[in-house]
Amino acid sequence: MSIDSDYCSIWALSAASASMSLRSAIGINDKYILLRDLFAGDSDYYERAIDRLDEFDSLDEAMLYIYDNFHWNPNSEGARLLMELLARKLF
Repeated sequence: MSIDSDYCSIWALSAASASMSLRSAIGINDKYILLRDLFAGDSDYYERAIDRLDEFDSLDEAMLYIYDNFHWNPNSEGARLLMELLARKLF
């Protein structure tokens, strides 16, 4: 592969992950962890939060929203998972 084709492949992967929705990136096991750790099992609260987080175009905006609206333990498995999913979506 040439440098140009490597660059195009990386760009295409980056563009594809930026266009994916947060909701589509959350698998069934991930959803269980998020519900358990961040939303105390409240699926309506989870759905509203994920819909809202899916609207953001930058990680900074999403992080400010989380900081202003939630009081999660940043070391919990769910918080770390959500940050990883958001970073994948927004970078």
